Amino acid sequence: MKKKICQGAIICCSLFFIVSPLVAQQRLKIDDIKFVVSIGDQVRMAYDNVPRSSSREISQSNTNGSIPHQLNMGDFYMYKGNYNTAISYYHKALDKLAPKVETDKDPRTIDVFSISENRDIRFTGTERILKKISPNAQLTKEQWVYFARAVNSLAIYYHGIGNYKVAEKLYLRALETRKENIGNTSEHYVSCLHNLAILRKDQGRYNAAEDMLKYVSRFYLHKKTKNSTEYSIVANNHAMLLNEMGRSKQAVQLLESQETILDQIEFPSWSFDPSRVRTNYALLLLEEGRTQEAEGFLKASLKKYEQRGKEKDPDYVQVSLYLGEVYLSLGKMSELQELINHALNALGKNYGSNSLPYANALELQADYLVQSSNYHQAYIEYEKVAVIRKTNLGVLHKGYLSVIQKQGSCAWNLGQRIPAFNKYKEATDGYLQVIDKFFFNMSEKEKARFWNAIKPSLEEMYTFVATDGYDIEGAIGYAYEVRLKTKGLLLHNSNKVLDEVNKTQNTEVKKQYQDWLLLKQDLSNYYSMSQAMIEEMQIDLSELEAEANELEKAVNLGVSGKINEQSKKITFQMVATSLKDREAAIEIIRLSGKNQNSKGQYGAWIVRDGSLQFENIGEADLLESRMIKYYKNAVRLKWKDSLSYEKFWKPLAAETAGTSRVYVSLDGVYNLLNLNSLMTNGQYLLDRRQIEIIPNSAVLVFNKDNNPSINQGVLMGNPIFGSTKIAPLPGTATEIKTIDELLNRNHINTQFYEQNLATEKSLKQVSNPSILHIATHGFFMGDKVSNEGNIASRTLRSSNPLMRSGLLLAGAGQQDESNVENPSDGIFTAYDAMNMNLSDTELVVLSACETGTGEVVNGEGVYGLSRAFSVAGAKHLVISLWKVDDQATMKLMSNFYKNWLGGQEIKVAFNQAQKAVKEEYEDPYYWAAFVMVNNE
Repeated sequence: MKKKICQGAIICCSLFFIVSPLVAQQRLKIDDIKFVVSIGDQVRMAYDNVPRSSSREISQSNTNGSIPHQLNMGDFYMYKGNYNTAISYYHKALDKLAPKVETDKDPRTIDVFSISENRDIRFTGTERILKKISPNAQLTKEQWVYFARAVNSLAIYYHGIGNYKVAEKLYLRALETRKENIGNTSEHYVSCLHNLAILRKDQGRYNAAEDMLKYVSRFYLHKKTKNSTEYSIVANNHAMLLNEMGRSKQAVQLLESQETILDQIEFPSWSFDPSRVRTNYALLLLEEGRTQEAEGFLKASLKKYEQRGKEKDPDYVQVSLYLGEVYLSLGKMSELQELINHALNALGKNYGSNSLPYANALELQADYLVQSSNYHQAYIEYEKVAVIRKTNLGVLHKGYLSVIQKQGSCAWNLGQRIPAFNKYKEATDGYLQVIDKFFFNMSEKEKARFWNAIKPSLEEMYTFVATDGYDIEGAIGYAYEVRLKTKGLLLHNSNKVLDEVNKTQNTEVKKQYQDWLLLKQDLSNYYSMSQAMIEEMQIDLSELEAEANELEKAVNLGVSGKINEQSKKITFQMVATSLKDREAAIEIIRLSGKNQNSKGQYGAWIVRDGSLQFENIGEADLLESRMIKYYKNAVRLKWKDSLSYEKFWKPLAAETAGTSRVYVSLDGVYNLLNLNSLMTNGQYLLDRRQIEIIPNSAVLVFNKDNNPSINQGVLMGNPIFGSTKIAPLPGTATEIKTIDELLNRNHINTQFYEQNLATEKSLKQVSNPSILHIATHGFFMGDKVSNEGNIASRTLRSSNPLMRSGLLLAGAGQQDESNVENPSDGIFTAYDAMNMNLSDTELVVLSACETGTGEVVNGEGVYGLSRAFSVAGAKHLVISLWKVDDQATMKLMSNFYKNWLGGQEIKVAFNQAQKAVKEEYEDPYYWAAFVMVNNE
């Protein structure tokens, strides 16, 4: 369900901070406030102190017809929702300020009308008057203050109706005027800056918006208190920005802190800000799936407006639309239709039928029509929404792209395949441009939130092409190339950042990166502590997480230019050219269903002999439940299993027949099995061809046949866990000693850690060895429900899935028995691994049970140890899928190292080692537990 967040009160004193890229990197001090306004990067939203008296009282308080009178009357009618009358009063005030002689030729005069495609008659008046009042006009200081107030109020109006271009120009004019006449430390200036920040948020320019809101928050905490109306409004707006940026936990905490003190804050009697805060809380509940609770909060908010007779207030209509989305999800269609009719009528009268609020109501109407299977009329309504949003927001705004996507879905349901593909392609192209433009400056959390927001749209496009659009010219190739660009996007970006940090000569970026790593290490240590210890030490985990987030963004900003320079489109032809004779590349994908009632499927693109085609594999539910369970049982119980081949590989067999090497990029459930172990007619795939696992077929384009220099190995195993609850691993001592001897015979220096030396601290200090081999217990906690024990207490404190998988090292069992609080507790998580620097590491071997397990994320792989060591930079990984046999493992590893150090290509060496073990131990349980993942 799409969420639109309520803005905080428009306070008659707008407070938004617009920063250029250079200023954004500076730290602002509250006692030395310097605002730098950049025309290219502005934001908006907050009001000046509006009197909420009656029109009669306003008339008595000022000389009738005076400028203050006109402004007060404008504010009064703005509050009442009578916008035509309000605009006329603001124009009267500006008319009185305008000099007799026009100054159109002044080069600094803002021609705001020229940027508006919709010649709103109210704005025509605004443009005419502003042309008369140039920045050089001879006005008194008091008159300039009146001028800024009128312009700010007009900006708020245009912001409210979604005309962001005009609003931005007006906010900037108000800010410049206030800075010159009452100073940039005045509350009125800060209020206008606040408004500009909200405009930036609405424009999707999150970094600029956050910089401004942080400053505004500090300003009010310094000038007022945490219980002030002004701070409460800013906190609400900041929470909504954090939510949009993917930092939902911080957003909820900020809103909850406000909700608990709302009754203590002295809001003006006319204010609806408490209702706005509670409405936003309801929207967060919706995101958590707590729909019925959210419905109660939204109804309560509407009741507050109704009790004051404010059914025509724009906030009332917007909250109604939120409630409409709840009705849609709950299937309350009669209530929904009544609500939509009222909203369209009210918004049409107050904002006009070309406004963004009106478009929001139209979209809800179209969603209702889709639910009623009236796809033709829904398509028409979506088109109206698209026209409005394109005019006001542009073609790269998520609001525009999402409605284009919905048009594609309608066309698909109507059987109009080519129009459907064209719409899907338009939306997808837009999302890809947004990725290129903004993605690399975000933090990891923000990237994940952003990616999760657009991922369903891409999945719908893939599903359409695979099921109904495969014979449309260019469709299969287009979908494949989109997949190449976006598969493993988060992992790929993390790798690129690390590469660029290592290459950069910018000492500031390197320092920020090191500070970020140290802070993440601190966080990992704090996660290992009990809640009592956290409270005793007064550690604010949320604050530290936010600081880490900011440092990461600063690092990304420092290297994003280089990453964007290197980013290029990978085509099917480029992949085909990279393949040698008798080679093929397979890109597996988990497809979603066409709708909630249809089932997901697995399919694959296959590149071979210069051609590309798509093959359907089978039903996702079957493969992800019954078949993967059958496969695991067959391995564990050593059954002769040919059924797994039939379901997982046979659909691809015909297209790979005759190949000697097949590169496979996995997705979904395929991450949980070893393709080499699939058998048909008594023969395993291992014996038929070389199968190599890659993260994305795009890596083949950059694949280098190099001969790396192997000069150092780090070996760790046989740790003393310090508890009888954790089984010792004496077999790993033999394993790492055997490998140590092999490496030494090949003149490779080694660092050797076993027993009490095989510690978490020692592993964290490892940096860029050629080989890192770890033999110990691995773990993965599949759910987030707390359990007894040291591992649970550490790994479940964070929602990050990388905190729920890891390795057990020396001392890992002691905390259960002695309850000693020790940050270096022998539990090395995937989160810790991700913070290592292994960019020059050729091979990481995780010779432990189930080190390849974790949280499977379609399109991104497994969030666990394998992903973490890949992010750290490891070029090749050897991981396990199930509990391993000590003797078979030792034979596999020793054979592998002999082959590799003897001159075989690393992937061939591993493949040959598996074959050697299979000769002695025929069942896959012994030889197929380990898989090699190639990250280059």
